[in-house]
Amino acid sequence: LDQIQARMDLYVPRADSLFDDPPSTYIGCFRDEEDARGRDLPVYKGKGMSFADCAEACVEYPYFARQWLLECWCGWSYGRHGQLEGEACACEDPSDIGSDRNCVYSYGSPVGSVKSLHDCPEATRRRAASLCADAAEAEGGAEGKESLDACIFDVCFGGEQFAASDALADK
Repeated sequence: LDQIQARMDLYVPRADSLFDDPPSTYIGCFRDEEDARGRDLPVYKGKGMSFADCAEACVEYPYFARQWLLECWCGWSYGRHGQLEGEACACEDPSDIGSDRNCVYSYGSPVGSVKSLHDCPEATRRRAASLCADAAEAEGGAEGKESLDACIFDVCFGGEQFAASDALADK
């Protein structure tokens, strides 16, 4: 049993793996926010990871990104903080991609386009604004414009349950 456990705990470097790298497509360079609630790709997988190791670590998510000192992040969406010019991210740099920016990739061919508040139907956006304002008030504070926009975005593209969680995160 000890030998089996020891083998299960063994880390095999990506270069020595018998499996092919998951196919991925570069989407672009996107702005990011440091606080966990503001991140498009909120699942942190590690620092100093190679591209292949990050891709493999995030295979259960549709998107993954590398940023700063080769941090690896995964998630279900990207682009809420805006796209940057390609040269703003040093995606090929072996040590420092840049802070507060993501080199975003998807698995397979590129998926759709970047979403913005303008892509949210007007009626849904009004409902989201009302829900977010009510949730912020219920938590004892008014949200700033940036936090309110982030909450509206989350409700438009993620669902109404995000209004309450965004208000709690801003507290």
